[in-house]
Amino acid sequence: MDGAMSAFPFQFFKKSEQILKDVNRCMKKGGWLSVIEWQPEFLEYGPVRKNRVQPAALREKIEKAGFKFYIRHDLSDMAYMMIFSK
Repeated sequence: MDGAMSAFPFQFFKKSEQILKDVNRCMKKGGWLSVIEWQPEFLEYGPVRKNRVQPAALREKIEKAGFKFYIRHDLSDMAYMMIFSK
């Protein structure tokens, strides 16, 4: 697989560490992973704050699965995106 993108997944994953390791295993060297998540301070809608992934925790979790951080971009007041490479 050359790349993967997922929007707002971590509020649903029970075993996110294993899922990320599986994505890494299936991805070609040089592949990319893009994840969009809720901004922690945006509370108008979406999951409650305790179910949101803090940006630093998301980065740590994905790096632990073997990906390298590339960039974080705030898409809006509601969401941010992080891109990683293998």
